[in-house]
Amino acid sequence: MSCHILVAAIDFGTTFSSWGFSFKHEFDLEPTKITAKQWTGLQSAVSLKGPTTILIKPDGETIDSFGFDAETRYAELAEDREHKDWYFFKRFKMQLFNKIGLSRNFTIEDATGKPLQAKTVDSVCLYAGLKTENVTIALEPESASLYCQHIPATKSHNSLGKLPAGSKYLILDVGGGTVDVTAHQIMPDGILKEIKQATGGDWGGTKVDQAFENFLSEITGEGVMDSFKNKAMEDYLDLMRCFEVKKREIKATSERQVSLKIPVALIDQTKEHTGITVREKIQKTKYKDQLDLAGDKIRLDADIMKGFFTESLENIVNHLEDLFRLPQLKECQAILMVGGYSESSILQERIRACFREKNVIIPADAGLAVLKGAVIFGHNPSLIAERICRFTYGTAITHKKKSTCTHRKTTTFIAEEEERCMNIFDAHVSAGDIVKVGEWQEEKLYTPIHKTQTSLLFSIYCTKDRSPELVTDSGCVKLGEVRLLMPDTTGGVDREAFASFRFGGTELEVKVNDKSAGTERKISLSFLG
Repeated sequence: MSCHILVAAIDFGTTFSSWGFSFKHEFDLEPTKITAKQWTGLQSAVSLKGPTTILIKPDGETIDSFGFDAETRYAELAEDREHKDWYFFKRFKMQLFNKIGLSRNFTIEDATGKPLQAKTVDSVCLYAGLKTENVTIALEPESASLYCQHIPATKSHNSLGKLPAGSKYLILDVGGGTVDVTAHQIMPDGILKEIKQATGGDWGGTKVDQAFENFLSEITGEGVMDSFKNKAMEDYLDLMRCFEVKKREIKATSERQVSLKIPVALIDQTKEHTGITVREKIQKTKYKDQLDLAGDKIRLDADIMKGFFTESLENIVNHLEDLFRLPQLKECQAILMVGGYSESSILQERIRACFREKNVIIPADAGLAVLKGAVIFGHNPSLIAERICRFTYGTAITHKKKSTCTHRKTTTFIAEEEERCMNIFDAHVSAGDIVKVGEWQEEKLYTPIHKTQTSLLFSIYCTKDRSPELVTDSGCVKLGEVRLLMPDTTGGVDREAFASFRFGGTELEVKVNDKSAGTERKISLSFLG
């Protein structure tokens, strides 16, 4: 158990973000009693999440505002034509999706295409003023599971808390950008064991938004939407906010038309770019009998609105069906839906319809499940028992070159009159392996390659490849290094050093030691994918 008086968590999402906290005495009495930040949005509406938008000043280093404030401030700048030198980032996490080992100089583009280093954007959002020793990364599926595990059965008729020990279930974390699916099993005393590592794709709520924007592009003409965003950013933000509301309201059974206010600027841009009106453009599309433009309002048939969800829903359902075919998941009894997109009625209805034999659990505050679970994890990290490694972790070594070497050709060198192969990946744990949280993995023995060597340098690497050969292979990423001093050279190349890995909360810890000399060094790496 944690001894922290206060634990706070930040859920940094693709579309929306939030933060919350609880004191230790509150956690001891009621683990789910967590205070979440309240955001004031459009027309003074109160929300428990704010948009993941950040406005950075023209110097490219200083944050001006975040969330609704950033949207409002940038819209004001755009209205006065003073926004060109400012950096406005919206949903920028998707530019980092499915990338591993990004360089320090990796850049992302703001709303107008201006590049800025990703580390700068992240740091001003999350780490300005925070001491890194007080920061832990919580994995989203585990956090969601922990929260739902602690919801008393009296508050939810289908709470995870009602599932007995041994039960298996899927966590379907559907956010704005990505969909992540993990499988857990409930161990005795409520401890969680991961039985299927996270899989998924970029099928979240932004897919629906993109389908809507593609639709607008189709009925206005090529280049119109880009010009509209550039010249009328405030109107564009208002349009997407309005669509967000309609997106949350639509149901699979809806038949009534959906009405959206179309900004005058978009109507004007269409005429300016194409020479014809939006109404005339509509008559030339396949939607001419399914929508109508009256003044500045467009009315869509419900089928058009529901069609914006098609690609997202099909990808999610197909992925779940593939997972349930796996031997280790055939006994899964439930699907736990969390994340902001899981609050969509149309998504809920599709999941229930396609998986009628499963108990579909959707907590009342599904969009905050990850945030609140992260607070619980901060109070008690020991609630997670086992994980499945996302990557293969190991060290870079050399070995004596032999005719029987099976690895690909690599650089060689001479040491103590022997030719040795460089850059060999010596794996300590492989992708897909089950590791017990908090326990040291089996030690491996290493020795110097020179008789007079006074230290050993351990370079730590990871890769998605389960059986890597060389640390120079594509996809291998260096995470860090640790040096072990061995000043006593008496034993020459027969001196022994040992290295082992341990997976803690969400950190990889590496320990190296010279047992004969009683010296030891450790390094912690916050990188578990």
